[in-house]
Amino acid sequence: MGSRHVIIASLAILAGACSIQPLPQDVTGVSTVQIVSRVRCEIRDAIRGVVVRALRRRAEEFQFPSYLELATKLENEPLLWAKFRSPLKASVLGLEPDALKVFERYNHAAIAYDFQFDITEKNENSAGLGFLRTSIIPKRTISFDAGGSAILQRRNERHFRIADSFENLVTLVDEQYCTGIAGAPEDRKRANIMYPITGSLGLRDLIGTFLTLNQS
Repeated sequence: MGSRHVIIASLAILAGACSIQPLPQDVTGVSTVQIVSRVRCEIRDAIRGVVVRALRRRAEEFQFPSYLELATKLENEPLLWAKFRSPLKASVLGLEPDALKVFERYNHAAIAYDFQFDITEKNENSAGLGFLRTSIIPKRTISFDAGGSAILQRRNERHFRIADSFENLVTLVDEQYCTGIAGAPEDRKRANIMYPITGSLGLRDLIGTFLTLNQS
């Protein structure tokens, strides 16, 4: 009787993109500098929001139309925030002494950031090859398999701290910094479920609660 030989071969290679040092942008698409700037800009916007709401509230409580006008200007003219650094800010901004004291109280309040990035990149390469020989008579199967694999792992850990004062954030961190480095406003304000630190962290409520509790 004749015999029939069947040979089946399979080969699979899984190769991940390797870098000597895995970086945040390799995983999230956002660099370390961008992540830090987005956090700083979000806190800046949160503090500015508290100031604007305080001005509107004071305008309603004490019937100060100039405060309502100032709040609107601050929302529409970002460069006006730099006036809070001016020695003449009372006259430039039209703030009464009691209200000005409240703002000056927080000028040197500090906020510290502790960033820790721990990135592990795992790359697994494997290959397999299989031979199968069958014959009709006698009925038997002979198989032979061979394979190999390599698992590579690279890790990059970054840990650093920086600090800002409320005054510097509100007056010096300008739109050019926030839009040029941090990215478009919609990217900074949108939450990122997969990589939360690259999007909005919901810091507005945190800053607002801190200032409200401290004032009361």
